[in-house]
Amino acid sequence: MQQKSWLLAVLLALFAVVWWQWPTDQPVSTLMKKAEPTTTVVAETKQVTTVTTQAPSKPEQLPQTMQQSFALVATAYAEELQLPDYVRPLTLADTQLLAPNQFIAQQLPLEGGASVSIEADKYRFSAPEPVVVRLKAQNIELSQVQVLLKNELSGELLVTETLSGSRGEYVATLPAEKHWDGPLIVEFQFSGAGQTQSVQTGIEYSQPVAIITAVKPLLARGSDMVIPVQIQVELAGTYRLRANLMTADGQPVAQLTASADLAEGTQTLDLKAHKLVLQGAPRDSTSTRQDAFHSDPADHYLLTTFQLERRSPSPFEPARYGRSAQPEFALGDFDPAQLTDAVAEPSAEDRQRLEFLQKMAGSE
Repeated sequence: MQQKSWLLAVLLALFAVVWWQWPTDQPVSTLMKKAEPTTTVVAETKQVTTVTTQAPSKPEQLPQTMQQSFALVATAYAEELQLPDYVRPLTLADTQLLAPNQFIAQQLPLEGGASVSIEADKYRFSAPEPVVVRLKAQNIELSQVQVLLKNELSGELLVTETLSGSRGEYVATLPAEKHWDGPLIVEFQFSGAGQTQSVQTGIEYSQPVAIITAVKPLLARGSDMVIPVQIQVELAGTYRLRANLMTADGQPVAQLTASADLAEGTQTLDLKAHKLVLQGAPRDSTSTRQDAFHSDPADHYLLTTFQLERRSPSPFEPARYGRSAQPEFALGDFDPAQLTDAVAEPSAEDRQRLEFLQKMAGSE
């Protein structure tokens, strides 16, 4: 369902606008005339009930611009429903999915237009690699620069190191320790412009509980290209693997996801890529994501950007992570022509959402 989340967000936004702008019936005031008291004896009469019938009013129509917005969302949602949940088309615009471990630089403005910032090549580190972080200074001379590494949960100080810099850049390379596991705080302390200051950021370090060691030959199964991923599991549990399928020239194809309960030892987890993302979707004027399906038949594929997570079994036990023995695996050539043309069967809930969108768009 993740690939449909952006559509649902748009749906909620449109629904909120409709709720706000939808016309309301004007209240009708009814005047009652007070009857005068009387002592006259009234003869018994038959009670007459008058029933007034009114033709049903035509339902209010949404403004045309709103209908057009719902039509666009309905079209995009219908395209998404053609694909199963375990595959999501990728484009070059999907920067967060293409680089999920990207570190966002943390900047601290100082007086007089000066600033310092913390930079790193990634957010999550995995043993046995060292933690490499950098402090960069602009328009200020720094001295007495130190880096501190702390356990975020306990506050325990793990490492302290004094740094020497060049051209305003101070690089800290901290060799890993076996007890580093979980969220950590990187803090730089320094003196500049007569003041002692500090800046800090958060990272994660993991002792891997599973390692991706190989990718077996590709298989054709129905409408899916199957990628068997071999994993050496050190701690049994429920695992979720995400990886990006790319062409040999670096063009994104799709993000693939698989989950399974894995026992300790050598295990295999199958990633699947649907035929639609391999050969390309019809490029007609009604498609809202024409750039999402772009691969050509018989492409040479790569599998990269691995995210291997052991899901948390309880609120008291955090999620654990694995790593890949190498950053990418070559998959070789694969011809989608050997796959069937079956499309995914949407759930009843998905069909109801689509029908609602089409109704709001004014479709019959």
